[in-house]
Amino acid sequence: MAKRIWVERTSDTTFEAHSSTGASITFGYGDDLFDPGDLVKIAAAGCAVSSSRFPVDHTIGSDAPLSADIDAAYDKDEDRFTDFSENITVDASGSDLSDADAETLAKRVRAYIEKQCTVAHTYRQATPVTISVTVKR
Repeated sequence: MAKRIWVERTSDTTFEAHSSTGASITFGYGDDLFDPGDLVKIAAAGCAVSSSRFPVDHTIGSDAPLSADIDAAYDKDEDRFTDFSENITVDASGSDLSDADAETLAKRVRAYIEKQCTVAHTYRQATPVTISVTVKR
């Protein structure tokens, strides 16, 4: 059975997302909250980092620091992101990787992201969104 995801408004500008597995995240509009556009960027960066785990863990170890910075170009007239730019950083400073090994690891990380990142695969395609609205009375 697929994981169910739902979102509920908790205040005028705050929302909470839930999953059937018990996870939750608060988001909305305010200085201390991620907004929905931020969540789109988080999904892309998070998918890239989590897709990178295997080659990094196999080469350096499961405690190797791994992060992603992401930026997105935004088209205000169309109210959409038009391009994402990610930088994945693998901190191998505690290892003895040669330049050749580091280059090989970078290629493997990119390959794993290309193969396993569902979010990137989705964003690269024109993905239809079907919306239905129910008004309870």
